[in-house]
Amino acid sequence: MASFLSPQLKRLLGYLRPYAFRFGLGVILVAFVAMAEGAVALMIKLAVDFVLNPAVSGARLPIGTLPWNGRVLYLNDYFPARVQYVWSVFALSLIILFFAKSLAEYFGTTSIQYSGLAAVTDLRNQVYARIIRQPIGFFQHNPTGRLISTTINDVERARFALSEWLADLFQKSFTLIVFLAILLGINWRWAALSCCLWSRGRLTNSAARFAAPRRTARRAWAT
Repeated sequence: MASFLSPQLKRLLGYLRPYAFRFGLGVILVAFVAMAEGAVALMIKLAVDFVLNPAVSGARLPIGTLPWNGRVLYLNDYFPARVQYVWSVFALSLIILFFAKSLAEYFGTTSIQYSGLAAVTDLRNQVYARIIRQPIGFFQHNPTGRLISTTINDVERARFALSEWLADLFQKSFTLIVFLAILLGINWRWAALSCCLWSRGRLTNSAARFAAPRRTARRAWAT
């Protein structure tokens, strides 16, 4: 992973080391959010297959099978004996799931952004300390307005990269992994076919965008 990062990005991420614990906690919470998103997709499957299907009899909602021993896990097993009605189990599960997802998303994103902003604050203080220690000749060749403008713009880009971009990157990446795992678990053949069709569509669109300027150039040359 480190070999794909540019030296500038590695140096920028180095400012996150003092806040590694808070940053790691935020990443874990964001990963939980991705798993909660996958759980919502599974709950929709349960609603269609069991809760809203009058042809299915029984009051137990299977949520998965353990691959190592074949044991079926039921959602009802995580509720007390007096709460076993299928609608009650399903509704309470959705409420708990969305509540936990909201809390994890808020604290996870806030922790990552706090770590990024704290790192940018350290970077900004280091840059300002370096500038004010320059000799007088440096300020004669570099106007103060230009220095302030450049510093503010560069630090603002670093702030976006270390706070908002990192939080969005981890959340979207974990969500993609979870949904791919769910698709492969439900029906890997249809998932593979969907990926092939999506890739074909992307290639077709890319080829069309690449060919359009060439056709325009040929028409202009012909006229």
